[in-house]
Amino acid sequence: MLAGGCGFLGNGTTPTPSLEIELLFGSALKELCEQAVPQFNQQNPKLADGTRFRIRCTTLGTGDVVTQVVNLARQWQQGQIKESDPQFPTLISLDGDIYHSQLIYRIEQLFSSKNYIPPITETPLITFSPMVFMVPSEVAASLQNVNSVYRKILPATTFQDIDPKAPR
Repeated sequence: MLAGGCGFLGNGTTPTPSLEIELLFGSALKELCEQAVPQFNQQNPKLADGTRFRIRCTTLGTGDVVTQVVNLARQWQQGQIKESDPQFPTLISLDGDIYHSQLIYRIEQLFSSKNYIPPITETPLITFSPMVFMVPSEVAASLQNVNSVYRKILPATTFQDIDPKAPR
């Protein structure tokens, strides 16, 4: 959702219609928020119709991003805030599929008959961010030279599926 504002890039006399784009990202994109967003905003970007906009970027732990979005959805459901509330981020980025699944699950608990968060297969991905995998040390060595750890772990149901020599 786009949060509207007025005149933050104007000349002080006539307010310029403007938009503020709120990005809420997991910690993997913290550097992007700290470096690229300020540089981008310095260019005073505007849309084809002349509407000026700027980006505001917040990074949290990915679990905190999920919690914040769910809390906002709950407040909206209870009528405490409107769907146009500027607290709602325009774009969110989660660090990995597991958090995306968690967000879907928690939103579906609030809105069981709605499909507000599409599955990743239907969600256009803008970027891929790093993902951290934790496995027992006995299995970790088996994954060091694997091209795609995710593809190796995804179909596995036991440690032996990852490495036949791994303990039970």
